[in-house]
Amino acid sequence: MSRLVKMLAPLAIAALWFGCSDDSSDGDDTTGGTSSGGSAGTNAGTANAGTSNAGNGGTGGGDAVSFATDVYPLLRMRCGLSGCHDGSSAPVLPAHGAADEAVAYEATQDISMIDNMTPVYRRILLRASGATDFGFMPPDCGEGPIGAEGCLSQAEVDLIQAWVEQGAPP
Repeated sequence: MSRLVKMLAPLAIAALWFGCSDDSSDGDDTTGGTSSGGSAGTNAGTANAGTSNAGNGGTGGGDAVSFATDVYPLLRMRCGLSGCHDGSSAPVLPAHGAADEAVAYEATQDISMIDNMTPVYRRILLRASGATDFGFMPPDCGEGPIGAEGCLSQAEVDLIQAWVEQGAPP
């Protein structure tokens, strides 16, 4: 297994480095938005941000952030509909944007093939915030910053961060 991981890791790095994107929606949008950046991505991630810990980084009061109601719709729209993280490229690219919510959640709990130590959910936060040498995700974001066209908004990144700080619960 580790030999397979070592063989596939360069492919994963290349895929993450060059990114993949598709400006069209495949019609399987569970959130009602579009797969291209802009306001649709912002609306999906912030719909529950006011009632979660997203606004305060996960510290203090507020409702718990859940994968099912808060994080999954964002990942599905911004990561899965592009064709990159929909499960079609697994295991090279994690399937955290898969159409099947259970598959998507399970993918967030896997260990990243990039460094074999970090859970995928932490890599999602690192890539969404640009806090990695590999740069920002989604690919439309380019070099950022957070909130720029194609990038996740600060509220969306805060939502993911709150979920991660809560231990990435379902």
